[in-house]
Amino acid sequence: MKYKNRTLKVGLLLAFLFLFALGQSASAATVTAVATGNWAAGGTWSSGAAPLLGDDVVIPTGITVTLAAGVGAGVAPRTITVEGTGSLVTGTFDLFVAQNAAGGIYINGTSATALDASAGANLYIGTATYQGDLQNNNNGTVNLTDTTIVEMSGLLTNSGTMTTAATTRLILIGSTAVVL
Repeated sequence: MKYKNRTLKVGLLLAFLFLFALGQSASAATVTAVATGNWAAGGTWSSGAAPLLGDDVVIPTGITVTLAAGVGAGVAPRTITVEGTGSLVTGTFDLFVAQNAAGGIYINGTSATALDASAGANLYIGTATYQGDLQNNNNGTVNLTDTTIVEMSGLLTNSGTMTTAATTRLILIGSTAVVL
């Protein structure tokens, strides 16, 4: 009987270690837009599928990615980086970023519409647990004119143009810094 209990314990331990190793190998990926298109369309992305929870998303120069549905907390990428003349257009759809790890939205380009959330969308960047930054670097343009809410928990940095309206609400959670 003692031998059977020991075998059972060793078997359970090995099963646990196997499942743990499986979970570790399913880590976040860097997913790059390869064509202008819809966020949810597989053909838009290097992976052949829309970005998943915790992925690092890159929108390179010359490519525009448009949301045709909301990107909720359950599938939120860790980061979105817009390069050069690339663009991210949210339309009327909410966008969650950095919900399971620190990250944010990083504008590293000069596009006139690097981030266009001007049709009533809400942006949720980070959580009370995870820092979420919105950094507009290198003279890019961020348009938040009809955005109802920008809720974030990290750095808000603007080295380009950031346009808001009287109805835009910036909600800072955690210990957030604003650099304008």
